[in-house]
Amino acid sequence: MAVRSTTPSGEEARGPGSSERAEASKRKQVERNGSLLTDHEILCALARSLEQSGRRWQLIVFPSLFAFVLLAGYGFYVIYNLVEDVDKMADSVYLNMGFMSERMGQISQNLDALTGSVRDISVNLDDLTGTVTTMNATVMTFSGQMTSMPPMLKAMQDINLHIEAMDATILSMDSDIGTMTASIQSMNGQMGR
Repeated sequence: MAVRSTTPSGEEARGPGSSERAEASKRKQVERNGSLLTDHEILCALARSLEQSGRRWQLIVFPSLFAFVLLAGYGFYVIYNLVEDVDKMADSVYLNMGFMSERMGQISQNLDALTGSVRDISVNLDDLTGTVTTMNATVMTFSGQMTSMPPMLKAMQDINLHIEAMDATILSMDSDIGTMTASIQSMNGQMGR
């Protein structure tokens, strides 16, 4: 068995270099409230401090992790619904585009018919322009002849007077013929008796 020797401070001597270790451990001790702490007490205090810090972190990290998972689930739900809505909207746009392409064909046909109608209207307007030009020339000719109208009106008044005189003469002849007819009828009546 090995013999243990003690130092004057009451510690065991542990062979060569043991005194150096003892001095190093003394240097590592910290004074607290007037008493010296050993390495073991320091490590225990550090472990307790880390354990309390760990508990504090658990109170922060676990609820934060739960909130993150909850928000991630809600985010997935929102994105899924958004993608579904965009898909429905794309289908609706696709259907509307098909409907619009059919209508565009009909609109194109109607525009072609409208173009033909406008062309016909243009031809008719050209004809109307020619007719108006001819009518304008006729009116100009008639306007030139209007200067000879007053003498014609005078002659017409003279003719009107002569016709009125003829009318009076015919009335008197009618009356005379009526008288002759009455005489002939009375003669007929007398002869027939």
